[in-house]
Amino acid sequence: LLSLERSNVTSIEGNDANVGQEIDNAVETADEESTKLVENIMEKGFAVALRKPYYGSLPNTPPGSSPTKRKVFAYPAREELNTIRFQVLVWYIGPIDVVQGNVAAQVRITLFWNAADSHVETHDRRSVKSFVMQGRKSALERTTTEDVDTAIDVPPVSILNAVSFNVIGSPDISELSRTKRLYRWSCLYKVSLLQDEESMKVDNFPHDEHNLTIRLGILSARERGGKWDSRKWKLALATEADTKGTIRVPQGMIVDHVKIPEFSFDKDTGLDFSFTPLKHGTGKDDECLRVSLKVRRESSY
Repeated sequence: LLSLERSNVTSIEGNDANVGQEIDNAVETADEESTKLVENIMEKGFAVALRKPYYGSLPNTPPGSSPTKRKVFAYPAREELNTIRFQVLVWYIGPIDVVQGNVAAQVRITLFWNAADSHVETHDRRSVKSFVMQGRKSALERTTTEDVDTAIDVPPVSILNAVSFNVIGSPDISELSRTKRLYRWSCLYKVSLLQDEESMKVDNFPHDEHNLTIRLGILSARERGGKWDSRKWKLALATEADTKGTIRVPQGMIVDHVKIPEFSFDKDTGLDFSFTPLKHGTGKDDECLRVSLKVRRESSY
């Protein structure tokens, strides 16, 4: 009987040791994953780390086996939340001055973005609301019950190669989707655009060709930690999800009636959109949108 009791005690102590080892292994696994998550946050930025799915391990993981994974959360893709999307509509192009190197144009610039701030929610969901621009960086939300309800941040767009410009009317801003917090800002400009020296050469006159361009960007608050941090907010082109099928080409086009004195262009090809590095930006991640149109001088020679 004494021998049997001793063997039972030894067996119980062995089981306790195994259970203790299992608990230690599970704790070490959880600590390693927590450390990796913290390192990921420190290395790639808080917002980037949060957008990656995090998988936590279940307790009591058997020793020597891979921990069971379970999905905790997953943030939406960056294309939906962290992009400022452009649309450019050209309404008019005036005479091209190859001597001064500029051209007059009338352009409507539209921005789409999904607001990341929670304060954009209105206090009265049943009220009819509108937005009024306050400067270039924010818009005030007005409702039928209050003079001013809440304010949202608006990306401050800049026309980088503008010599001068005038705003026609007033900028318009509207909420397209409350659940996605999708907003649209739009403004019509009458602008004089400075052109690249290379594109204004007339070596092949009277059969010269030129690339007319307009460059757009976000310059304010693009620094690290800024409201429109260039590492977190990327520039992109408008999509059909933004325009809801209201335009044939979501990123923009030339209106059919546009004609350029003494010059012609291919209406089927239309505008060309590309993103180029912004040399005087706040960092290596900063870019600007370059919209160009190839034109050719009409000549009977």
